[in-house]
Amino acid sequence: MKTRLLVLSMFLLGVPASTPFSAITVCRADLGEYQKGWGDGWPDGWRSVKGPNSQPPQTPLPGLPKMGRDSYHDGYEDGFYYGKEAAEKSR
Repeated sequence: MKTRLLVLSMFLLGVPASTPFSAITVCRADLGEYQKGWGDGWPDGWRSVKGPNSQPPQTPLPGLPKMGRDSYHDGYEDGFYYGKEAAEKSR
């Protein structure tokens, strides 16, 4: 939601085209909770397929989440899903 408001505000105010890159950096900084959830969910998803005592590979960095999905819970759900997918593909 914060991302959407920032981008919309910049558009309405006529901010120069060189500024959105710095705005993206600001928006990514606001996704700390999402990233923490991803970091916890991805290995759990991997272990749900490979077993509780398996050692998952290094957790990949998350991509940009869909609009409105920026909470810890959202990051955990997404990370769990993609961790599970990665484990199934590695069989």
